Amino acid sequence: MARALVIINCIILAIGNCGGPLIMRLYFNNGGHRIWFSTFLETAGFPIIFIPLFFSYLNRRRSNSNEGENTRFFLIKPRLLMAAILIGILSGFDNYLYAYGIAYLPVSTAALIIASQLAFIAIFSYFMVSHKFTPFTINAVVLLTVGAAVLGMHTETDKPVHETHKQYMVGFLVTVAAAVMYAFLLPLVELAYQKAKQPMSYTLVLEVQMILCFLASLVSLIGMLIAGDFKALPNEAREFKLGEAMFYVVAVLSAIIWQGFFLGAIGLIFCASSLVSGIMISVLLPITEVLAVIFYHEKFQKEKGLSLALSLWGFVSYFYGEIKADKDKRIQEEAQLNSLPRRTRTIFSYFMVSHKFTPFTINAVVLLTVGAAVLGMHTETDKPVHETHKQYMVGFLVTVAAAVMYAFLLPLVELAYQKAKQPMSYTLVLEVQMILCFLASLVSLIGMLIAGDFKALPNEAREFKLGEAMFYVVAVLSAIIWQGFFLGAIGLIFCASSLVSGIMISVLLPITEVLAVIFYHEKFQKEKGLSLALSLWGFVSYFYGEIKADKDKRIQEEAQLNSLPRRTRSTEC
Repeated sequence: MARALVIINCIILAIGNCGGPLIMRLYFNNGGHRIWFSTFLETAGFPIIFIPLFFSYLNRRRSNSNEGENTRFFLIKPRLLMAAILIGILSGFDNYLYAYGIAYLPVSTAALIIASQLAFIAIFSYFMVSHKFTPFTINAVVLLTVGAAVLGMHTETDKPVHETHKQYMVGFLVTVAAAVMYAFLLPLVELAYQKAKQPMSYTLVLEVQMILCFLASLVSLIGMLIAGDFKALPNEAREFKLGEAMFYVVAVLSAIIWQGFFLGAIGLIFCASSLVSGIMISVLLPITEVLAVIFYHEKFQKEKGLSLALSLWGFVSYFYGEIKADKDKRIQEEAQLNSLPRRTRTIFSYFMVSHKFTPFTINAVVLLTVGAAVLGMHTETDKPVHETHKQYMVGFLVTVAAAVMYAFLLPLVELAYQKAKQPMSYTLVLEVQMILCFLASLVSLIGMLIAGDFKALPNEAREFKLGEAMFYVVAVLSAIIWQGFFLGAIGLIFCASSLVSGIMISVLLPITEVLAVIFYHEKFQKEKGLSLALSLWGFVSYFYGEIKADKDKRIQEEAQLNSLPRRTRSTEC
């Protein structure tokens, strides 16, 4: 039953979270201007809740009739009622802030700002309801926040032309306030559940929802009265671009759909926690973007695709963590101390050296790969003007081939170490490096001979822009620095594994971009900053996983030692 409730609330929340902003945008796009009216529609659908409450009452009445007890229609007690009234009033003002932002901001920008609420939910949940974080939850929060934040990249092209700079900035600030305020309200609802001093049930959740929406609607009605919305609405309906009848259809649908959002949100708090509710809201934001593309023909930019991918990966991370925590709890209860977590393996490392992957390693590989891939977004502005399209495509394909081939070579070196049939030492690693580079240099010399480089180099040196002497200095420094790269790469394979070596190379790629900005004054685009952040987070994920695995291994060894009879342990000592 609990799982069914979670699924039902997720579906309701998905409909409300995706449909609500879209139908609100439909209102503003077709001549709607009344912000307090739009705020009212977010909670005006609360009478619908009377339907399930009525059936719940009939069911309780039927059950109590056999025992001769009186059945109350409402279960809520004064303590929880007062909390619901307070939260409802605050929700009314939060809804106004959100409606104001939607009226003046593009969907992508509003989604970016609202996504920041997940970080605030994490903070408020920690202080208000003592919500414990697992590494998987932290990873999910970071990925979902970054994924939604990506939506704000290059949004300047989406700014409505009819808006003033002041309107845009005010819309931005009130949307930030709406995100922070809603991030406070979700843990506050969870706290109200915990302090209710009465058994919580889904019927009680419906009652709380109805009171919240009633008070929020009351706040909106007062706002409409002050703003003069009641006088303006008949004229607005007649001038509505889709027609007067459609104006009222949009209003009714808006009230119903938004009710799904609020009901799903507080329902998930009841079934799980405020953090789960916040994560579901965040993971649905990119889907809202996709729907905006379908229904409003907005451009599906690269940022939206990346945001969707990161958000879904964060969603997977969170639920994997929950499943793992539940499994570990059962194992602990059953005292099965010898069971080990399931692990996954990957491509070349799997076939060549059987390298085992933890969830943290998988997360690191995905993040580092995405971080490097982000650098390819909007690179058309960096394309050299003297190159043809054919040259650019050939360069792209051979670089992909180089990446695949080097990904094959690193595990091949590790395999060579394993199959050497002699003790490996760092001296031996240096010898291997020397032989590798000698053979690679020999191949290059043959290539230079065929290409006629020996004849062309003297002329190239004389025409070098920094001078002939600097040509040879650059050549010597290049040889020395590249030797450091190859020596470090195979040295890491010896000290750790080919995977660690590959991860280090990936995490350093964005840093190379930063150095290029410093020394060559290249533009530090948003993509480079995002790439650097993702790569560093992946690096942290990997090393945290390694530290945790090492700690778990030591704990397991100590547990196995303590499980031995005392005499046996004395003998071993």
